[in-house]
Amino acid sequence: MKDLICVTAHCPTAEKRKILHDLIISLQPIRSDFDIMVISHTPITFDIQENVDWVIFDKDNELLKEWKYQNQPWFSPHDGKHIQSIFFGSGNTYLTLHKQLITGYVNAKAFGYEKVHFIEYDAHFSDHTEFYDNSKILEEYDAVLYTKESKL
Repeated sequence: MKDLICVTAHCPTAEKRKILHDLIISLQPIRSDFDIMVISHTPITFDIQENVDWVIFDKDNELLKEWKYQNQPWFSPHDGKHIQSIFFGSGNTYLTLHKQLITGYVNAKAFGYEKVHFIEYDAHFSDHTEFYDNSKILEEYDAVLYTKESKL
């Protein structure tokens, strides 16, 4: 069976819908080996639906706004200077993202897929080698995780 590429999306603007559309079109050359599922908290346009195998729309996009659930993002405007605050965003989106991941895994299993590749709607691929490489790795390991080396 083919592998499944799950694309998580929240595209409330025309600009973000275009980014999703471009990603889906860029994945078309590997459709013979990979199926595509889009899981979104915003409706998916018909032109995208025509180029994927599955679309799941969940209108619930709850932001966690309670103080105890707030994220504390940080950034470094200068070397050695860090700013960390819960006031950078309007709420925590972890719940909605986890719902998308769980929905993808549950449906992938129900549909018989053995390998699932999760990507965000704003990813860009000009080379699809990584999907094939990861598929081979998943034959031996349960997961592939990418990390970025910290410059701190």
